Amino acid sequence: MPDTNPIKQVYDGLWIVLEAHSGFTSIVPAGDRIKFTKGLADVDEKRQPVKRRTLDADYREVRIVPVGATAFMRTTSTGTRLDMDYRIEARTKDQQYDNLALLMWETLRAMIDWRTATDGAGSTALANMTWASKTFVTDISMRQRQETLSDDNKIRGWQSLWVGRVRLDFDTSDM
Repeated sequence: MPDTNPIKQVYDGLWIVLEAHSGFTSIVPAGDRIKFTKGLADVDEKRQPVKRRTLDADYREVRIVPVGATAFMRTTSTGTRLDMDYRIEARTKDQQYDNLALLMWETLRAMIDWRTATDGAGSTALANMTWASKTFVTDISMRQRQETLSDDNKIRGWQSLWVGRVRLDFDTSDM
């Protein structure tokens, strides 16, 4: 049964978008896609998502982190809006910029298909997700990208992120 919580649907849907793009999956192994939710097929539910110890082979690592939301109550006489902000974080072990540039490029290419991407196993594309029998995801934007060299976990490499926003619109009467 699909999740009926729109916020969780969007989080799971963002992963579906990334994983539907072969350019992304060919460079980020499934075990290095850090997911902060239960119920996605390749999550080992016995362990916490963030690895306590990492090896060189654990990088390229990608995770989607919810970072905030803004609710607009009654944006119209009948509508309510919720803007969900996410960071798509990427870490590499390699200090060469080429590695990071490829990862960020394939992430952007994947997100372009947000309206139609599915996992091929019956998932719903973000643009077709429903709550109260109505679609609610109306826009996704990738607003910012930052890059730094990281010393996290004693492995020096690139750390980068896209900051994205997902716009959700609901009929206030359904709330």
